[in-house]
Amino acid sequence: MWLAVVVLLTRPTWLSNSHKTRLHIGRLVKDTSDKLKQASDADHGNNVSANKKIADAKLVKYFQAVLKEFQKAQRLATERETSYTPFIPQAVLPSRNQCVLCGEDGCHS
Repeated sequence: MWLAVVVLLTRPTWLSNSHKTRLHIGRLVKDTSDKLKQASDADHGNNVSANKKIADAKLVKYFQAVLKEFQKAQRLATERETSYTPFIPQAVLPSRNQCVLCGEDGCHS
């Protein structure tokens, strides 16, 4: 019973934290992409060894593959979040006058 109430009360906080985490990950992806592009652009110079060019190209390819997999997982998580509605039987939900903290009628009003 209390778990269902806790889920209802903490869900908005969890969603907010989830959104902030997604924004942070988005910034990290952008920063990493920018740095990989800079490395790739620097590889066009004459003084860059073939091994470094190959290593940078492999790194870009690996990053793109990981990012693609992460985005798939993120889409799936978002779908699950939006479709998730906790089932709480009516008997578990507090009445209008019932205290969410202790379950008694009108105690903390």
